Amino acid sequence: MEDKQDWKLRLRYGKETTPYHHFTVIGEGRVEALVDGFSCPPGPAFMAMKTWALDAAQSADMLRVIGHRESIPLAMTSSSRPTSTSRLGA
Repeated sequence: MEDKQDWKLRLRYGKETTPYHHFTVIGEGRVEALVDGFSCPPGPAFMAMKTWALDAAQSADMLRVIGHRESIPLAMTSSSRPTSTSRLGA
């Protein structure tokens, strides 16, 4: 029986793969009333996060949904949509 404890090593050294890719996404928005646990002045803001997603569009959707949940609605115009599918380590 194969040891399940070394999955990180198998993933790191290419013996196991995943359909997900690592993305860094940045969104522009406006801070409104924040939920508890967050602090920043109201007004224009940027939000950044790192995600594991199937593609760049899914990563941008995660940023939008999480930003909305934290009361930072992000402006997702056509110019702020992902234009490249470049990934770290690719």
